[in-house]
Amino acid sequence: EMFYLIVRVDLTVNKQIDSLATMLKINSDRSLDSKIDEIVEYIEKTRGNGVCFLLDGFDKYIETVDTSDYVRDLISKHTLTESVVLLTSRPSATESIRDHFNRTVEVAGFGEDGIKCYLEQINLSQAKKNTIKDYFDTHPNVKQLCYLPLHLSMLVYIADSDIDSLSHADTE
Repeated sequence: EMFYLIVRVDLTVNKQIDSLATMLKINSDRSLDSKIDEIVEYIEKTRGNGVCFLLDGFDKYIETVDTSDYVRDLISKHTLTESVVLLTSRPSATESIRDHFNRTVEVAGFGEDGIKCYLEQINLSQAKKNTIKDYFDTHPNVKQLCYLPLHLSMLVYIADSDIDSLSHADTE
């Protein structure tokens, strides 16, 4: 699907969003303020066709606002029925709205043995694997970050590219 407009909405601003205009004003570059009415008119006229809303931080948002608002109307397709909505949230906050989405993706980190298993399976010399394990032993704060697979992949990439760079990395 082709999007003509992608609207990223930072829901962590903790403000009640009662309209599309409010949503755009909260999250737009100040240089767009004079064009908000035109943008709203276009989006509403097309019922959101070609528009993707990236709603970030829904779990924080629902803690601070009324249950009935524009964000929920957008998610449930009571408004802008042709738009696409992508939502980020902690899973526990999405129970009441999951039925409104075609797909849900949950990003889960490694379990207790996940880092160890990952390091055993990757195509890396045993010496580099040992260096990474030793680094984790002396830098537990970095190891804790590596429970997210992306972070571990980045560390492995750094170690594979230049193993000495790990010993010189600033870890604070």
